Amino acid sequence: NGFLKVSGFELFGTYETAKGYSKSETASRKASQYAIDALYRIGAKENVYFGIRYNAAKAALAGFSNDVNITRFAFAGGWFVTKNVLLKAEIVNQQYKDFPNTDYRAGGKFNGYVIEAAVGF
Repeated sequence: NGFLKVSGFELFGTYETAKGYSKSETASRKASQYAIDALYRIGAKENVYFGIRYNAAKAALAGFSNDVNITRFAFAGGWFVTKNVLLKAEIVNQQYKDFPNTDYRAGGKFNGYVIEAAVGF
């Protein structure tokens, strides 16, 4: 994971990999994920932000002959109402790719918005 902050601009990136198999398998399968977030904080307390995120995951799933891919692209804005309360909105485009036609996720996608509030301690 990498993080860089310059004034109100923040850049965060992550890369993860995993390898393993289930109790009934003999060969390992792999999964990987990477993400990059860029946001800009504004206000005297930097409690308001706007940003973008890209996330991609690739995995070999049990019973599938090819790797599957999931991508997500989001524009976001948020406001820390207090130090522990966040109100956030995102416009999201998420796609499920390379799933077999017989799988319920084949051709799946989400294009829309998400509004959420979070309380952290």
